[in-house]
Amino acid sequence: MLTMLRGNLHMTDVVLDSPSDVYQITTILRASSISCGETGTCWVALQRSGTIPDSVGIQFEAQLKFSVVEVDAASGELLGDEDGFQEEYPLEDVELNIDDFIEMAIVEDFRRGWTHVETEEVIRKYALQFKDVRSAVNAIAKCLGMQLDQPSEESFDDSVAMHNFNFYGIYVSGIPVYARAQLHKQNDMFILKLAVRCEVREISTLLADSVN
Repeated sequence: MLTMLRGNLHMTDVVLDSPSDVYQITTILRASSISCGETGTCWVALQRSGTIPDSVGIQFEAQLKFSVVEVDAASGELLGDEDGFQEEYPLEDVELNIDDFIEMAIVEDFRRGWTHVETEEVIRKYALQFKDVRSAVNAIAKCLGMQLDQPSEESFDDSVAMHNFNFYGIYVSGIPVYARAQLHKQNDMFILKLAVRCEVREISTLLADSVN
């Protein structure tokens, strides 16, 4: 979103430069006019070929393109050419990660779902710098983009050395994903053992590698 303070913007859109042929821009919805002091929104729709991302994250360079029409800030009266002049403005890179392809969902029986996945789990270990269990678990859930499965308040007891948590989500093509996290407090850090199960092993690998 963009707020214009000294003029009106016409035909505003965002242009993304993809580093990969996997993603193609299919639709751009422009903000036709953004008046002085107001906020407008424009949208870009991307289509991805294939079913599985080829890496944990991908970045797109982004630019805002628009025409500036000068107006009187008090009256809104047009001061210059009604077509305005073309401008471009660099934006922060747009980043897509594996968690953007995961929908958080609630599973009725996590253990049953976990055992029914025939593909072997992918396991990773990490050292995490967090002061308490809740902060560590929230960070893990954010990296995975998955739903924490029914924890109790006792699960976050910082006086206990070992903690176990389950996470569940659905990959965009409808594939269930399960993850188990074991946290062990050691001095001022947590040692995380993360196991991810999914029928498509590549998805498990991308999720297991996504914690940072």
